[in-house]
Amino acid sequence: MGSGVVLQGIGKAFGATRVLSDVSLDVMPGEFLSLVGPSGCGKSTLLRIIAGLETPDRGTVAIAGRHVDHLPGRERNVAMVFQSYALYPHMTVADNIAMPLTMRRLNLAERFPLIRYLSPRRLRIMREIRAEVTALASQLEIAPLLARKPAQLSGGQRQRVALARAMVRHPSVFLMDEPLSNLDARLRVQMRGELAELHRRLGATFIYVTHDQVEAMTMSSRVALMEGGRILQLGAPADLYERPASLKVAQFIGSPAINVLPVSADGSGKVSLFGRRLPLTIAGGTPATIAIRPEGLRLSASGGDAAALGARVHRVEHHGAERIVQLRLAEPSLDALVCRLSENEAAHLVVGEGAALSVTFDLARAHVFDAEGRRLSTAVAVGSTARLRA
Repeated sequence: MGSGVVLQGIGKAFGATRVLSDVSLDVMPGEFLSLVGPSGCGKSTLLRIIAGLETPDRGTVAIAGRHVDHLPGRERNVAMVFQSYALYPHMTVADNIAMPLTMRRLNLAERFPLIRYLSPRRLRIMREIRAEVTALASQLEIAPLLARKPAQLSGGQRQRVALARAMVRHPSVFLMDEPLSNLDARLRVQMRGELAELHRRLGATFIYVTHDQVEAMTMSSRVALMEGGRILQLGAPADLYERPASLKVAQFIGSPAINVLPVSADGSGKVSLFGRRLPLTIAGGTPATIAIRPEGLRLSASGGDAAALGARVHRVEHHGAERIVQLRLAEPSLDALVCRLSENEAAHLVVGEGAALSVTFDLARAHVFDAEGRRLSTAVAVGSTARLRA
């Protein structure tokens, strides 16, 4: 089982630019935790601080219950896999994988090639290292590549070599900085599955940095969404999707993006959208917005429901088993809505560009936020598929 990682009050600035602000995080032993967020949010800097490659301005880092702030990276029992893979181009795959063991087990003199014929100890250690490298290469299905150089490998093969070099040290914590970003879409999907299976098999702690929410949501035990050097929400992937703590979280998580609707509420908490009453009441204050994911929209033939919003189809994207429909409303204060339709649902409608449709909302799936973007509790007054009332 992997070691836990505890960060307390981490702060970091580069000159006048503050990158991390009072970040605290408790990563459980054996967990797969992803740090996700837009570029520049501080996630890679946080990973480098855990690895010992950056020094925080304040705060502490503990691994396996031991404070490691005073330790260099090589003494923290962590392994880092970089976006660029960082393989030595002049070395074979076998030598790249063996490098961490060679540096750890051989003294300075034994690393020189001429010593290999004079030191029985070196010969014994190198046989042990070769055996470990061969076994690991077989496990990752790269044994036939051991004699090749990195330039002779595909992107996916280089990724496996980088993973093997990290695994050969048997670290308790794996740190991964966008390791799949250089791969094509098909290979990324394959490697996501392989990484998740690798985590299950090793039982080590994985901390994974990505800007790709699909990677974070499909592989992780928990996800920490970062923005502006802070953690906006930490929880299981389903929690961030189904119960976003703020409007920022709701807008970042989910593809296509969530629909945001301007609403107003009266003194009793009853909500109206474009002058139409919603069967929705608000507890805790007056909301600024309602957000509904694309699967929470319902489309029907135009004119079939006098209480529905009228819209025209702006664009249709075919995604195999589903269609993503972009809609333009007659309401001038709202630019567009996005709806997710299954092929079965789309078969009962005329869903072509320019088609007139009616839109209703499943308010049981609505997320309501106040003027500062904080989540509010809600109560739906009717059934699970609520319709706008004039």
